[in-house]
Amino acid sequence: MSPRVSSRLTLCVLAVGTLLWTPSVAQQRQLTNNISDSRYYPFWSPDGREIGSIDGDAGGLSIMDLDTRQERSLYSGNFGQHDWSPDGTRIAFRKYSGVPGVDQLYWITPLNGTWNPILATPGGGLSPPVWTPDGAGLVYQRNTGSGDLIYKARVSNGQETRLSTSRSDRFYPPTVDPLGEFATFVFAGSLIRVPLAGGGAEVILFPGGGLFPPMPWSPEGSALAMNVGPTPGTLRLYLIGRHGGSAAITPSGVVSPSWSPDGEWLAVNSSLQGISVLDLITGSTTPLGPGSPSAPLYVSPDGTEILYQAQDLRGIAQLFVVATRRAPVPAPVGTRRVGSQLALALRSPGDAGLQYVLAASFSKTPSIQVQGRPIPLAFDALFVASLVFPQVFEGFQGVLDAAARATATIRIPAAPALAGLRFYVAFVTFDGAGLLRTVGGARPIILFP
Repeated sequence: MSPRVSSRLTLCVLAVGTLLWTPSVAQQRQLTNNISDSRYYPFWSPDGREIGSIDGDAGGLSIMDLDTRQERSLYSGNFGQHDWSPDGTRIAFRKYSGVPGVDQLYWITPLNGTWNPILATPGGGLSPPVWTPDGAGLVYQRNTGSGDLIYKARVSNGQETRLSTSRSDRFYPPTVDPLGEFATFVFAGSLIRVPLAGGGAEVILFPGGGLFPPMPWSPEGSALAMNVGPTPGTLRLYLIGRHGGSAAITPSGVVSPSWSPDGEWLAVNSSLQGISVLDLITGSTTPLGPGSPSAPLYVSPDGTEILYQAQDLRGIAQLFVVATRRAPVPAPVGTRRVGSQLALALRSPGDAGLQYVLAASFSKTPSIQVQGRPIPLAFDALFVASLVFPQVFEGFQGVLDAAARATATIRIPAAPALAGLRFYVAFVTFDGAGLLRTVGGARPIILFP
């Protein structure tokens, strides 16, 4: 180990907490420039290197490399939402046939776009699917003739399990919690939770009130963010607990919540301030730019940018990103299953060529100060192990490349007892003088069987 890396390791062992990475002004970038038709349904790759969207000009799914701004078209002739698998190898979507009863779910690879049917029995009224956190299944709506019900399908064989007995509202596709235990859906104005294992009782988390999508889960699975109100113009933002209970956290006019990867803030669209960051720790709001009223927002996997749609001067919806002014967070790429390898994509804008140290811990508190700055990890046995066992924690020290990126890997032992384990990962960078430059946020990780 070089003296420079050793000194950085010593500094990292001495401290841990949370510091906001704050550029002087929010940086906004236009990503697309469609000529005649808009962009639809954008979504991030798990590592944050690429963005998928429906390209109205090309008439199908396009993938953009954010480093090169080059795009490739995977297919044409199908519109709708898509969802990238947790390991980044597949993209799932619903193909609407136009013929009653023969819709199908498919997955494709991001490289060649080959279509692979999922359901053993095609059906009618299928909603766009969402992946389960372990990457083994998809959750979606299926119209059975008596209403829309929630189903789960195994991707390996297309086997379906009906999860709900209550109908779900057509315009509220289900969401899946990050712990992989529940699907949530809306029926008759109530938010309902149902076990993914099937056969369990449905639980009402929020009884009525006029619920409006989206309804994303926090990264550690403790709460959902959702707009509630009798009409779109009176919506307030609520946090709804995993097991029930709720609290309004904003006045009316704040919509389109999207969670940060560390769970400490929300990206929101405000009628007064445009696209903003709502800090859940301090309650403060930071405006970032005008954005597009009520447009969905999508926080990047590392938390440094927000993706959204907005109309250009010709009235065509293009894709934009705006810098969040927040600390970068490791982005997990993998199924997080016991016995697998979990990649962690790192990106720290402005730190190209600098050394980094990544670490893990069972807790974010109590933090240890280094050079007067906290890092959001506790000094415990896992923290030490992540720095001294490269056989398991590979690439946890290194140098960011020219795009200010790096990839580390956790080789998760094949020990069944690790299933359900929760921990945090965070990284720091150092300048040429050995001083802390960037202190990242902590990303929660949950392991699956």
